Amino acid sequence: MKSARLVASLCALVIASALATPVRAAASTFYVDGKLGSDSNSGTSLGSAFKTIAKAAMSVPAASAGAGSTVIVRGYTDYVYRERPVPTGWGRTGTASAPIVFKALDYVAASSSYVKPIVSGADVAPATGSRWTASSTAGVWYTPWSTAPFDFGKSGTSSLPTAIFQDTTTWIWEQTSLGALGARASTGKGGYWYDAANDRLYVSAVSSSGTTAGTDPTSHKIDVPMRSAFLLDGRSGADYIQVRGFEVRHSGNGIAYLFGADHGTVADNVLTGNIYMGVSVSGYQTPTGPDPADGMTIWRNRGSWNTIELIKLTSGVTNASVCYNDASFNGLTGILVEGPPSGSSYTGKTSAVTLCSNKLHDHRYNPTGSTYNNAAGLLIQNGAQSVTVKDSSMWNNDVGIHITQGATNMPAMNGLTITRNLIWANRRFGLYFLDGYRGSGAGKVTASYDVIWGNGTGVMVDRGSTNKTLSHETIHSNTAEGIKVGGYQLAVASVAISQSLITNNGTYGLWLVTGNTASLSYSGMYANATANILGSPTRTSVNGNPPGYVSTSSASPDFLRIGTVSYQYTAGPSGTPIGAKY
Repeated sequence: MKSARLVASLCALVIASALATPVRAAASTFYVDGKLGSDSNSGTSLGSAFKTIAKAAMSVPAASAGAGSTVIVRGYTDYVYRERPVPTGWGRTGTASAPIVFKALDYVAASSSYVKPIVSGADVAPATGSRWTASSTAGVWYTPWSTAPFDFGKSGTSSLPTAIFQDTTTWIWEQTSLGALGARASTGKGGYWYDAANDRLYVSAVSSSGTTAGTDPTSHKIDVPMRSAFLLDGRSGADYIQVRGFEVRHSGNGIAYLFGADHGTVADNVLTGNIYMGVSVSGYQTPTGPDPADGMTIWRNRGSWNTIELIKLTSGVTNASVCYNDASFNGLTGILVEGPPSGSSYTGKTSAVTLCSNKLHDHRYNPTGSTYNNAAGLLIQNGAQSVTVKDSSMWNNDVGIHITQGATNMPAMNGLTITRNLIWANRRFGLYFLDGYRGSGAGKVTASYDVIWGNGTGVMVDRGSTNKTLSHETIHSNTAEGIKVGGYQLAVASVAISQSLITNNGTYGLWLVTGNTASLSYSGMYANATANILGSPTRTSVNGNPPGYVSTSSASPDFLRIGTVSYQYTAGPSGTPIGAKY
């Protein structure tokens, strides 16, 4: 009897517990087909697909009830989803085991076997039923346009303001007035201006030569960015959200995880011509303290013609993995990693970021024509901590890797590790330390096993930058110096160089500017055109023997590798090899 009562009591407890525990809705899958679908459909199969991604996004159950849901979008080569796919205030939360996923139909990671859906934040000008009309300003045309382009008028005096796009990839930069646009049109450079008082968009297209005055936009496709695309807001709870296999064009921030959105994944996307970044991630300063954007994965994306950079990690990104991306021809930078920029209220750090196997190239946009342009493959700045850069390639930029401070009073950038990268053919510098120019330049940075060749200067340690170590580097055939230490101001720069090969550079192997310091140990200095060393570094076991490269052809797998019979193979401490490759 007692046993029967006990069983009955346990059953009652189980039933009560089940009734008291909320039951999460089953994960849902929604389908989108922009050509054949309708937002009045159920969206639960490809045959009853929605027309817009935004309708599918809003159909995902709210808050944590949406965990595990998937939005599958059919891609076309001749159809563009001109919409904001994630509406403002969209609050859905996945989990580590059940993320919310937006992906292309038939998506396969790291594959080209499917068609990427094209998502655009732009509208085409002129609008249907309108046309371009020649204005009274020579070389400029206008069309009716009722709403200002994305962020128009908010860039101030920036050298990289907003843009609209001519034929998908040509920037037509914002101008400050109709008069300024007319002056620019006279040079054939192109530009745009929005007249809010009269609801007009004024445009001068870019001529094919860049010199013919005032080109009629009628013969070109003009895309005008008007809205963001995948903008995920941590304040609304947008955590554990994945975006996979899309092409995102001409949007205000193509794929953005802002205000502390955590654990996002951005993979296998193409980001073209977005304002300002293709992918953007940032933390958020709450009333009670900093809320970092934690645990991001950004893999296998590629992008060009974004107005500033392809990927930006800023103001409190922690524990991020950014690998296998390909960035080219963006306005200023391939990848940017930074702590809080000047004027930010954010009090946390950007830290524990790994950048691996990225290709960062052809960033040379120079709006001012300055000799000192610093468009970079990779830019690390403003107190970023514990950043690892490895197994990546940077070429044909103004600067390969640029480490700097954007303002005074920035904390030192400690724990930066740069290793096993290929850095070549960058116009000014392969590796550029400028963190002492503003803010603290005493951050501990170690560069090792990198191959740096064919740049203007291989490594520049500029004024005020200290606590830098170069170990097992190969620095070969740069146009000017292999390594230069110190600028032309009083702030002292310093570097420790060990077990490296510095050979065949166009002027000096090492130029130590008077008043700066360097130590040079167990390294080979050979055949630098003017002299191996200018200045007075401290020296230990420095030799001038030939490097013994197996090949000096960059096409060879043995490029700048030293052979086992080379003197340099036993030139390090305890008879160990020096240089980057052996």
